[in-house]
Amino acid sequence: MKIESITRAILTGAGLVLLLMTAPALRVQSQGNSAQSLGQTKSVETARKIDPEKTGPIRHYIMIDLLNGADLLLLDRWYMTYHARETLARTQNRQTKYTTSRTYTLPAEEAKAMSMWQGRMTEIGFANLAEFDKGWVNIAEERKKITMPSPELLGNFRSETVTIPLKPDEIFVDNPTPDKATPYFRWIFFYDYPTGVSPEAGEKWFHEVFAKELAMRPGVRRFVTFRSVRGTQKWNRVAELWFDSHNDWKKAVFDRRSEFTKPSWGGEFPFMKFQSTFIGERPDVDFLTEKQAIPLAHPPDGAIGPVAPALAPLKVRTSYDPPVLGRRIVQSQPVIVIYQILLSRG
Repeated sequence: MKIESITRAILTGAGLVLLLMTAPALRVQSQGNSAQSLGQTKSVETARKIDPEKTGPIRHYIMIDLLNGADLLLLDRWYMTYHARETLARTQNRQTKYTTSRTYTLPAEEAKAMSMWQGRMTEIGFANLAEFDKGWVNIAEERKKITMPSPELLGNFRSETVTIPLKPDEIFVDNPTPDKATPYFRWIFFYDYPTGVSPEAGEKWFHEVFAKELAMRPGVRRFVTFRSVRGTQKWNRVAELWFDSHNDWKKAVFDRRSEFTKPSWGGEFPFMKFQSTFIGERPDVDFLTEKQAIPLAHPPDGAIGPVAPALAPLKVRTSYDPPVLGRRIVQSQPVIVIYQILLSRG
């Protein structure tokens, strides 16, 4: 198969390949689409002029959805053995963060109502948008170096991305999230407004009606929103909410979704274009440390948690993330290393 055909297959059927997501040939400097938006409807928002050098720290979100009953372990083997390492090499390790989290599985009715994507949620950090864009200088040559997914995987997953600032644009709720024995439940969704609804009308409803009502629901620990730093993409907005548990989220959102005030354009919940994913508070894979792990619950300050026999704990890192909303989302902690067996077989 020619590289052009392979590229097209990856782009349409398995757009996880980061190399093809924001190639300069498919966007206009910092204002155009990422490659994952190719052939898809653009946002109604007018492109904004953005200086890549002045964006400040950014995060690139990649939401991954498995299709046709594809096995997550099959995705993980390719992702961890080849794709992540190739991405680091191509960008000359400019990333300030490169983690991925397994998503939660929700009951079918909830998943459908939330337009849920199930697979992985990846976050990649850079000092600014310009540092991110440096990876696309020799895109034609880099395309030739891609290790393709296996035939069983190719075409059986999809992904979409948004590049956002590290800090949220708006903070609707910022309640304490102290350490606890079980993980917090994070709801992340990409969103935009329906065709024909102006950005101004959409933002007015979201901020003055929907967000206020959602913020008042019992159980919401954290609620923030972000705006894309790339101008016009398919998705220009990201929202993230934290709850103590899935049950708290269900009571606050799913069970009461019919109670939200409808916008002037009508429709049913969620009243806008969006897709969701649900993850825990911490990633299970950190590509910068080359460790694949399941984080333990927070140990008491100064305590040393258990580790698997014959496996060393992760190297302590104290600058994983700058403080976000008064608390580091990811802190150094003991872990149990697990994926070494998987990688040794791949």
